[in-house]
Amino acid sequence: MKRNLSNNIPVVYYHSVAPTRHPDWSKSFLTLEMKFFDAQLKYFSRHYQGVFLDEVYQQLRTQEAGGKPRICITFDDGYLDSFVYVYPLLKKYKIKATVFVSPEFVDPRPVVRPTLDDYWSGAVSMKNLNSWGFLSWDEMNQMVTSGWVDIQSHTMTHTKYFVSDKLTGFHHPGTKNTYPLWNRFPEGKPFYIDDRVRFESLLPFGFPSFEQVSAIIARRVEINPGFTAEVVDHLKDYPFHSYRFEQAFSWIKSIYNHYRREGTLLLSVETEEQYEKRIEWELAHSRRIIMEKLGKSVDFCCWPHGDNNHFAHRKAISLGYLASTRGKSRPGDGEKPYERIPGRIGVNKVSNNLALSTVKAVYKIRSAENRQPWALISRIYELTRKKA
Repeated sequence: MKRNLSNNIPVVYYHSVAPTRHPDWSKSFLTLEMKFFDAQLKYFSRHYQGVFLDEVYQQLRTQEAGGKPRICITFDDGYLDSFVYVYPLLKKYKIKATVFVSPEFVDPRPVVRPTLDDYWSGAVSMKNLNSWGFLSWDEMNQMVTSGWVDIQSHTMTHTKYFVSDKLTGFHHPGTKNTYPLWNRFPEGKPFYIDDRVRFESLLPFGFPSFEQVSAIIARRVEINPGFTAEVVDHLKDYPFHSYRFEQAFSWIKSIYNHYRREGTLLLSVETEEQYEKRIEWELAHSRRIIMEKLGKSVDFCCWPHGDNNHFAHRKAISLGYLASTRGKSRPGDGEKPYERIPGRIGVNKVSNNLALSTVKAVYKIRSAENRQPWALISRIYELTRKKA
């Protein structure tokens, strides 16, 4: 009996889409140039019906066959380019997408920025389109009202926390480690991309960083502020314009070893009760804010960095979410299959080649649908990689 392929709904994910990548953004690798996304959307619109996550969820629950093959497109993080570039392209190709947002990153101003629609109408030039930031609630409301975009939760903070006394670096110009800044100055999170220099200056150069883990699975530690103050003072004359961790560490190695030897570097470690309360806040608060701001249901949670565990997932379900992403976790005891969004498919460019990039995206998506010969090729590739 021939299998109905529309039973298997591939879930694709992106982060950022723009004409070019931001030259100074430490996470610019997350941006897919618009011409590649346009080509992929064009293909999707010809072969699939775009759906929101509620249809994926219902299909997982009922296992009922659909009609036309479906695809679920998702975007993580709530970057402004989801409104400026993605939203007009979704309308152009008549295909839906879901954006996962973290309320701490939402631009709090009552602003609606120009989009590709304005460029196409001749109202603005391309150079007047600026997408380097995060979505505002007004922009999200406009997208949700259109019916082409859904908004769901990406937890509250989308951050990482220190989890041990293992020293890993020092704050310096051009740092890629933004988490200590985000945690101390959350009000600056929506603006950090285009306000990099000022945002960096909020922490003194030399501020020490330690091993850090995604907030959802981290057991936070508190670093002795006396140690931090001593390190910053000892590094005040360090040449940060030519920063190297090993060299900077040599300047404060004796201080670090002293605090560790005395057992005074860590003041506290988060208890299990504190951890569980924090995770509940991450999930409940983000869900409540999005529901209040957009007047819609929030039924799905996407885990930042893919990091989660059975406790976080069960907590999400108990708080009213229908499902969460699988991410990097394995199935836990008692998890219902339909409570986990299937493994999402990342698609990007290949060798800066438009045709090859589209072919690669098609291959990954059709493999996920278990279509032949793509699925067979994928299995052979995985077997070969495991043996290598």
